[in-house]
Amino acid sequence: MSKADSVIDLTSARARLVSAEAEFAELKAALARGDLITVDEFHALVTDALEHVKAKMLAVCEAVAPLVIGKTEAEAEAIIHDAIAEALEELADEADAAMADDGPANDPRPAA
Repeated sequence: MSKADSVIDLTSARARLVSAEAEFAELKAALARGDLITVDEFHALVTDALEHVKAKMLAVCEAVAPLVIGKTEAEAEAIIHDAIAEALEELADEADAAMADDGPANDPRPAA
């Protein structure tokens, strides 16, 4: 490797370092503004959201069970389908409301 190649490699390495430092500073600023969240925060948000969905869907069973007693299979299926559709619509409405109230950069977790 010639001296010129070494200078080019060093110049290239410095340029990559400056670029990485600038990108890191931009990410830190975005995190401070609330435009980004950490992986741990994301994990907590997703976990909470999934637990909320699970609870909502399991509540359908309790709500629908007495409604399907004595019904035909088709009637029971329609009742269950409507209850699930209603629960999913409520979840979508909650998500829309959270996004409208707080925006995507804020905590969209549903209230416990």
